[in-house]
Amino acid sequence: MSNVPNPRRRIWLWPAVLTFLLLAYTLGGFFGLPRLLVSLAKSEVAKIGRQLDVAELRFNPFSFEVHLKGFQLREADGAPLLAFESLYVNAEPARSIWERGLVLQALHWAGPDVALVVEADGSVNLTKLFPPTAEPQTPEPGPARVPHLRIADLRLSSGRLGIEDRSRTQPFKLALTPIEFSLADFRTALDHTNDYAFSGKTDRGEELEWSGAFTVQPIASTGRFVLRNLQASTIASYLQDQLPMQLVSGVAETAGEYSLSLEPTLVLDVKLPLTSLRDWAVSERGAKPSSAPLSVRQIGVHDLSLSLDRREVSLGRVEVEGLRAAVYREADGSLNLSRLFATQDPQPIEESEAVATEANTEPAAAWRVALSQLRVLDAEVAAEDRAMQPAVRIALKPISLTVSDISTDFSSPVTLAADIGIAGSGRLQANGPVQIEPLSTQLKLDLKGVDLALAQPYLAQQTGLALKSGRLALQGELAFAQTSESAPKLSFDGAAQVSDVNLQDRALKQDLIKWQALNIDGIVFRQAPDRLDIAKLELREPYARVLITPARELNITRALAPPSSSSAPAKAARAAAPKEKSASDMMPIWIKTIRVERGQVAFSDKSIEPQFSAGIFDLGGRIDGVSTKAGARASIDLKGKVDEFAPVLVKGQMSPLAVDRYTDIALSFRNMDLIRFNPYSGRFAGYNIV
Repeated sequence: MSNVPNPRRRIWLWPAVLTFLLLAYTLGGFFGLPRLLVSLAKSEVAKIGRQLDVAELRFNPFSFEVHLKGFQLREADGAPLLAFESLYVNAEPARSIWERGLVLQALHWAGPDVALVVEADGSVNLTKLFPPTAEPQTPEPGPARVPHLRIADLRLSSGRLGIEDRSRTQPFKLALTPIEFSLADFRTALDHTNDYAFSGKTDRGEELEWSGAFTVQPIASTGRFVLRNLQASTIASYLQDQLPMQLVSGVAETAGEYSLSLEPTLVLDVKLPLTSLRDWAVSERGAKPSSAPLSVRQIGVHDLSLSLDRREVSLGRVEVEGLRAAVYREADGSLNLSRLFATQDPQPIEESEAVATEANTEPAAAWRVALSQLRVLDAEVAAEDRAMQPAVRIALKPISLTVSDISTDFSSPVTLAADIGIAGSGRLQANGPVQIEPLSTQLKLDLKGVDLALAQPYLAQQTGLALKSGRLALQGELAFAQTSESAPKLSFDGAAQVSDVNLQDRALKQDLIKWQALNIDGIVFRQAPDRLDIAKLELREPYARVLITPARELNITRALAPPSSSSAPAKAARAAAPKEKSASDMMPIWIKTIRVERGQVAFSDKSIEPQFSAGIFDLGGRIDGVSTKAGARASIDLKGKVDEFAPVLVKGQMSPLAVDRYTDIALSFRNMDLIRFNPYSGRFAGYNIV
């Protein structure tokens, strides 16, 4: 009887076993498992030469909640890799088994701090935490299977991402903090939409907000983003030598929407209603920031749309406000702005590599870009020609420019409207179509008040003249067309005015030629073949000083000669002058009418003793039919006064190109004081007039 089991003992044994197992499960779950996991984690981390510290790990074996606090993963030398304040995970084993995947009720990550370092060789520190696989695995055919994962509430708060790129010439550093991220009801299931929200701020005050939705199967996403206060210094410090110029200052902001899909092919569409660039300035590399030759107050890019798969970019409007450019032509003829965009020569490609690249790469379709309108407002260009001595300076301001219908289809014309101030007093307005390929245009021009004295340094290089004053105005239509079959065709139809001109002889420091107004109407100019027609030319109050020097040189000849020849004899000056062209070599010119009003000529001959001086006053009249055509004859009808008392009439015809072949002019003098001609009568006739 003693060997027969007691039923009552078996009844009490099972509760004891269950109690023991429950107690062991409870103690192991609350105390044993956390310690074991921490110990194993430290051991594995030590194997890869890293350090791990965990302040606290708690696990609730009944609610399947994990609390991890004070996590710190460091390099062998103590440099930080990954740290966070706390990680909370709440798993649901029953639903995981039911759904055949991993189901988490919550995943909350607080205060993560990630140090991302790109080494000098291009390797990334975080990737070194995972040992490389021994042999690459061949992927199975067909789409890859995505494990089932579901997280009801995923949140990241107060995060920080520190980036250091040591592969740059100067290490690039950037910290993004605080980072906030939330994802509700995340699933990897087919076609399930996951809503997310992300925000971050750099230590330089730049902000990024990003929200939207995505699917894991297939990989696709749509969303909205806002980028604020992106600093030019951040771009410059990262790109460094890749930029041909130095970004001195600038801020960029944008906001928009996107749509991304990776299956079956990459599709990306981006829409940016407004992108703003403020206070940008660039200079040459190594130059002082204060010497930035190019700056802009604001650039606004409106309604930008980009399609990656269609390779299209369209923009509604681009507005550039407050552009400032300092343009210099150096003594060697180079332009300073060209150095801003000069790039280093690319490394030569080996012939074998070039052949392989050409064989394995199909040419991609060209991008198509279209811009509805470009507007430049309140711009200013300070131009300086340092090749001249002294340097020539001219300010173009304000500049307003509108260009419409711009595209990469260069055969389609754009519409240009420009309004440019010149040197404070002049103004140029130009309107019309412009085609890039082949280059052609038809512009309506209106040029007013241009100060011709700006050209004095260039005039001084070629002549002995000093242009003290002068104003130029021009109105008409300019056409240009470039063709492959013949020379470019240039034409102009319009009128011009040159007023208040004063040309002086620099050697004698005397007025040489001047006039109050020169009006040229009915201009018809053609190139290829060349031709110039003028309907009417009016010259008001012209003045000319004609002087024969003691060396029997004509002052006009000396003044027109280059400065190096100004001290040479008249014979040398004439030898340096261009040879006279024949009628067949000259461009056909025809001037219907020339009118002269209130002209004056001062004549002095200092080559004789006593010296002779005389003047023609109140000269006026007309000359008709001036032409370079062979055999053409111009009719002359002029009248004036010698020394204000003796009337003079000049009437007749002459051939402008061959006065020695045909001249039929009648001169009429009245009330002439012959005593004034005593210097000539005494020298050539041997007696004086008394």
